[in-house]
Amino acid sequence: MLAPGFAGLDGPAALIGPMMIVGLGVGISAPAGIAQVMQCVPGLAATGISLAGALQMVISGVAARAAPRCLLQA
Repeated sequence: MLAPGFAGLDGPAALIGPMMIVGLGVGISAPAGIAQVMQCVPGLAATGISLAGALQMVISGVAARAAPRCLLQA
């Protein structure tokens, strides 16, 4: 995400392009990670997947709440 800034690029494309690459990577790797969570303890697969989903939502909420504050301070 810093590379376009260091290269002197600005505007929406400098943010959207790298975020598309990040989104693609997450879309490819997230199902494999969730499958690994479900295989840890077979008897607790539902608990593990629920915990993984809850943590994902909590971390996303914290990041969404912190992002505007970080942008306003810059």
